[in-house]
Amino acid sequence: MSTEHFKGRQDVFALNRMGNALYFFINGFVSINLESVPERIVGAFPALFTPRTDRAFVLGVGSGITTGTLALLFDHVDGVEINPVVLENLHRMSAYNFDLVSRANARLIVDDGIHFAKLSPERYSLIVSTLTSPRYFSSSKLYTKEFFETIRRRLTPDGVYVTWIDVLVGQKGLDIMLKTATRAFGHCSLATVNSGYFLLLCSDEPLKLHHPELAAASEPLASYLRSHGLRPEWLPYGLLTTHAEDAIRDPDVPLNTMDYPALEFQAARLDDRYAADFAQNLADRKLSLDEVAGVLRPAMGFDPMNLVLHTEQLLGESFIVDGWVQRVEAQGDDFAERHRAARLNYRAWMVSVADTAEAHRLYGLDLLIAGRLNEAIDEARKSLARDPGSGDAYRIIGHAEEQSGKLDAALDGFQRALRIDASDVEAGLALGRIYWKRKEYARALAALERAEGESEKPPGQIYHYEALVLQALGRTSDAERARKLERLAFAPKIAGP
Repeated sequence: MSTEHFKGRQDVFALNRMGNALYFFINGFVSINLESVPERIVGAFPALFTPRTDRAFVLGVGSGITTGTLALLFDHVDGVEINPVVLENLHRMSAYNFDLVSRANARLIVDDGIHFAKLSPERYSLIVSTLTSPRYFSSSKLYTKEFFETIRRRLTPDGVYVTWIDVLVGQKGLDIMLKTATRAFGHCSLATVNSGYFLLLCSDEPLKLHHPELAAASEPLASYLRSHGLRPEWLPYGLLTTHAEDAIRDPDVPLNTMDYPALEFQAARLDDRYAADFAQNLADRKLSLDEVAGVLRPAMGFDPMNLVLHTEQLLGESFIVDGWVQRVEAQGDDFAERHRAARLNYRAWMVSVADTAEAHRLYGLDLLIAGRLNEAIDEARKSLARDPGSGDAYRIIGHAEEQSGKLDAALDGFQRALRIDASDVEAGLALGRIYWKRKEYARALAALERAEGESEKPPGQIYHYEALVLQALGRTSDAERARKLERLAFAPKIAGP
């Protein structure tokens, strides 16, 4: 780990490198990883829904990533930052913020965001708040009724205000935030940029997609998104609902005001520090394909499968992804086959635009699932050529060779994965399985027991192969105990009282 500190009169700004990642710190508060894809999307996504791309205003320049993104898309951008030491050192982050300091259409101002918003005579088509989480006490006033009313006066009549909501304030904190915003604006929508990062888009006009190709038309932004496996023309699929008020669980929470800073009080509590089921509640009750299609379709073609693929790439494993999958599945019986084919096409596109180890690894994994074994091995080897330390790629080779009946080659793949990570349970299980197939029972048992010891909750398949190996070794009673453990591992869990 290495650190660079830059001290101002009242604040300390730091860039901390941990491994390959560079983090932005302010006064000891961890802000963001400068490689964070969501920070670019925070600028790009709302720009697609603004009526014009003439003037934008960013509250909290920080690393400059969101402001720099908007400077690629808007004619003029004003960015306000309260901390002068951050703006003085903004050039140090030029590689991450699209070289914001050199952009003639960006005006960077040292000021308090509330003060600037109150005194400025300007009107903007888009205002974006990227300020630190309300868990950082001084930020909670940017979520008050009075501040939202001030921001409305800085918007054009059809303009859009965007802020992010932090699930770490807990469900009650989210309820306070959402209730206060939805009381201040005529319409509020929710979107997602990753599994725990949500955007609140508010306006006095219903949300409408105006510029679906805006991100794709900006070569620096489009190239960045493609390099991370995202199709820029699919960004609008991040929309979740146009009825943010429906996500409020307790409508009786107080409004957040300057006189009664309810959000600040709630964020300081030790209870309910994380809204664990916020995304699940949205997925179960609030997602509607028809609603999202109604916003997007007038401006772009709406393909439910593309929505699924985009959210999978954006969020990974997520209740939101599961929710969309369930709704698309309900439209036809052949979802699994269509999804597999569409995802293979998506992965093929990824390696064509992003020749990275990760892109090749993901394509190889999906080829393996599809049974295209030789192609899967080729992609895994391409991944290893770019990242020789990828145990995941060696596992793909091992599984593909095993399915092809080439046990020696499979054994080599799993052994190489374990040399990279000795705690790799999947590779350890596979190694034991290969030894069992080769009738090398002592080695099989040793590999399976090592894998079992590396796992807090061993998968049932470990016990399955342990039972087979023990039976082959003539240890009948031990084999029966392993079968009992296998049955317990696969038994359905029954909720307690």
